[in-house]
Amino acid sequence: MTDNGVLQYRQDYISGIEYRYTTAGGTVLEAIYHAEGRVYNNGSALRYEYAIRGHLGNTRLTFTDKNSNGVVDVTNTASNEILQENHFYPFGLDMAGPWMNDAAQDNLYKYNGKELSGDFGLNWMDYGARWYDGSLGRWWSVDPLAEKYFNLSGYGYVDNNPILQIDPFGMEIVNGHKEERDNAQKRLRNVS
Repeated sequence: MTDNGVLQYRQDYISGIEYRYTTAGGTVLEAIYHAEGRVYNNGSALRYEYAIRGHLGNTRLTFTDKNSNGVVDVTNTASNEILQENHFYPFGLDMAGPWMNDAAQDNLYKYNGKELSGDFGLNWMDYGARWYDGSLGRWWSVDPLAEKYFNLSGYGYVDNNPILQIDPFGMEIVNGHKEERDNAQKRLRNVS
């Protein structure tokens, strides 16, 4: 990301591992993402964070064991181990509310497990083939496979059914069940 031609940071992605480069700090490991959550570099040490996800891949709750006592402590103090609580409207907009949120960096993989990019204040989600705006429930480019859904808009999202269906890569509508998502991922690998 640049500001007036000056590099603020660069995010590098390599198979679930994220690095952040800044001119002040060089390249630093930011996080390693895995099926249960992530290993996050909080500056002084690596911290294991776990996520509870809904049936569509939405990250609903992120937690850790800060004091290593084997229990997730839920308090109204800084020792609260619930790091992030997320609630979404059906088309992906974050709900505002008194949800739990730790001061540490949020896990940005939220709605459908897609990364929320706050660059330039746009708050769009990166689906790979297209950018999605949850506040509008719309894509910012035409579906690369728009001819497959000629009876829908070229900007359509999950045939207006975000409760049962997902669009895991910004290219096709898929039933929200895990088996269907896995099959869609296999089809995508065969196309590329």
